[in-house]
Amino acid sequence: MLRYLPEEERDVWPPAPDSAFSYHTPVFDLKEDMERLTQYSGYFAHPSDLEAFVFGSQMAQAKGVRHTLERARTAYPHCTGALYYKLNDNYPAASWSSVDWYGAPKLAYYAIQDAFAPLHACALFPTLQPAGADFALSVFLLDDADALAHSLWKVIVRVFDAGLDEKRRQGFYGTGSINRVLSLGDVVVPTALSVSTPLFVVVEVRCEGVLADRAWYALNYGPSDTENAVAGNLLALPKTMLETTTTDGVVTVVNRGDVPAVGVCVEAPDAGDQFIVDDGFFWLDPNERCTIRVDGAKWLRVRAWNG
Repeated sequence: MLRYLPEEERDVWPPAPDSAFSYHTPVFDLKEDMERLTQYSGYFAHPSDLEAFVFGSQMAQAKGVRHTLERARTAYPHCTGALYYKLNDNYPAASWSSVDWYGAPKLAYYAIQDAFAPLHACALFPTLQPAGADFALSVFLLDDADALAHSLWKVIVRVFDAGLDEKRRQGFYGTGSINRVLSLGDVVVPTALSVSTPLFVVVEVRCEGVLADRAWYALNYGPSDTENAVAGNLLALPKTMLETTTTDGVVTVVNRGDVPAVGVCVEAPDAGDQFIVDDGFFWLDPNERCTIRVDGAKWLRVRAWNG
């Protein structure tokens, strides 16, 4: 957005109805675009400036599309394919594209990439704001390319509270092919845990003991009937510390803290439209390391919501 906003508008918030900011919405703010985007952004952050507005609106996009795609995939064979709106833009705008006009991927791009992974374990939720009641999340294993053939596999579900302490763990175990989609069962989260604001669920697949896929979800992230559930709590987590090294197009990220690193991303702030990275939105357990391939940038920044 800073590429197309006039310099005199970059620090003005909220933008005026006749501003370049408003003009660069999907239909030139003629259909209450800013009102709607501000509402969605407000679920995840206090949209008090441009940076908070971008984070909140991109989180809303990632949430809305990712959960829908995973639900579609688990419905096979009644659903045999899914498309999402939309990949890119035909105009520089604050829009629902997952890659902006200039070619820079947004947060949703990586969330959708994870949701479409051929080998993937996911959870379906009755609500994303369960605070104050027992709830059950349904766990599925997806394997489009039969990667699990002749393998011992397990799916582990973990639930973390607002202090990033693991409070619940349940495993599902099997051997060999699953014929694309397998319903593994439910994991019940009791009321005493569901009141945590926020609440995190991590679902991972291990083949022969090696991590093959990980999905993670944030719940209780915005205003609700629970007093402590307020927008912005995703960025108020216990802090951790990331250590990074870069060699020959590979970035190694290590979480040196005592709590998980949430929402880890590898960015190229000055070359986002020329930058390619394997993953830009992931979870790292304490003392866990992750190696990621990158291309197209000389200077990188690695950060997480909490570090």
